[in-house]
Amino acid sequence: MRFAVSYVAIAIEVTLVAAKGPMPTARAAMGQGLPMVTSVTHDSRSGVACCRTAAQSWIVTKSAAGAMIRALGLLAALAAAMTAWTPPPAVGEPPPGNRCGVDLGAPVIATAVRSLRPAFTDRNVAWDPVPYAGNFDPCATLSTALVTVEGATGSSPDHALFFHYGDYLGTATWQPYPFTTLNTEFTTDDAIVLQYKDGRNVCTACPGPVSTVRYQWQHDHVQMLNPPPPGP
Repeated sequence: MRFAVSYVAIAIEVTLVAAKGPMPTARAAMGQGLPMVTSVTHDSRSGVACCRTAAQSWIVTKSAAGAMIRALGLLAALAAAMTAWTPPPAVGEPPPGNRCGVDLGAPVIATAVRSLRPAFTDRNVAWDPVPYAGNFDPCATLSTALVTVEGATGSSPDHALFFHYGDYLGTATWQPYPFTTLNTEFTTDDAIVLQYKDGRNVCTACPGPVSTVRYQWQHDHVQMLNPPPPGP
């Protein structure tokens, strides 16, 4: 880009000098900071000035000066834009500047919690912005933070919040489920494995039927790969 701008600049200088009259001598050109001209010819019928500098030969017309000036302006603007432009991260890569690693205290989690619908319709109980489990990582293709309500008991509703490279996507299920846990053994960079205990017919501390549901990031969305757990 710098070379192209330099060549156009030399051509414009030569054209403007030709339009004014005879080319300056080598000594005068050097004094004025112009390209040193070694030979000049001019055809009065065609209006074509031909001059040879020590660097390169140029053939220009007087009428082309305006176009060359406009071209120089466009080239300069393009060069500035290319210098200032930062390419976006490639598809499948985290945005630059993120600190990688599990961070359940990230502010984006608390922001996502504030967007959740109330856990109960008959009483005002807020969601706890501090996750009780999860693997949220701004550099992970898919990660999660598990949250419950403030003052929760063992059977309180839980939500799994999903994130793609740190951007909040939504919850794993429309309704919150109690007894939701993260299976870290089978969770990968692009897949979350959650386990839901069906506690409808067992005590809070008792074992019960468990549904394992795998969620995977696929191109531009999260896909549930197993049947959803039974109703909470």
